[in-house]
Amino acid sequence: MKRTNLYLAITLLLLACAAWAGVVYFDFAISGAEAQYQADTQTSQQSSTAQNSSVSTHAVAQDTAAARAQLDTLLTPNVASIANTLRGIGSTTGVTVKLGGALPENTPAVSPGGVTIQALAFSLEADGS
Repeated sequence: MKRTNLYLAITLLLLACAAWAGVVYFDFAISGAEAQYQADTQTSQQSSTAQNSSVSTHAVAQDTAAARAQLDTLLTPNVASIANTLRGIGSTTGVTVKLGGALPENTPAVSPGGVTIQALAFSLEADGS
């Protein structure tokens, strides 16, 4: 009888150790799955944020296309209108202004924003006080 009890005790001890090994194994498996889920969630959130940013940037570019085109036409140097403005300044101040000519500068300047600025040189003569 003592031998049967000993075998039974050893068998139950082995079963308890196997049960604890199973608990530890499933704990590691669940922890790994949770870590993978969190990593996938973070990756999808970053991807979603990048896509939202891209979509909003594209929308802003589309919404402002007409205004940017209008701004480009406003900033295009019109030599005739500038010459008329210079002549108008002369008549406003009571000085006779003689416009000799307009020449573009040799090298265009580039602003920090990357916009090329074309400079014009005017030759003016003024008589009066």
